[in-house]
Amino acid sequence: MGAVSGIYADKYQQLLKHLQQLALSQGGLTVAYSGGVDSAFLLAAAADALSMLSEAPPLCALTAISPSYPEWEREPARSLAQT
Repeated sequence: MGAVSGIYADKYQQLLKHLQQLALSQGGLTVAYSGGVDSAFLLAAAADALSMLSEAPPLCALTAISPSYPEWEREPARSLAQT
């Protein structure tokens, strides 16, 4: 995700530290990922947080398949998550 600057830099660093602690205590992180802004931000922040650890626990992104989440939305979400 890159460096966050300005008024949100401290909050972002706090988020990264929290995600690191959570991942270490739980043996990894799983993010419910839809491809929307909120879940994409959380997935990117989790990847940033874990990339700072010397031995990072696993990170998993899960996307549910349902009638309310059509296939044409899933493929772009999958591509974005893989970048």
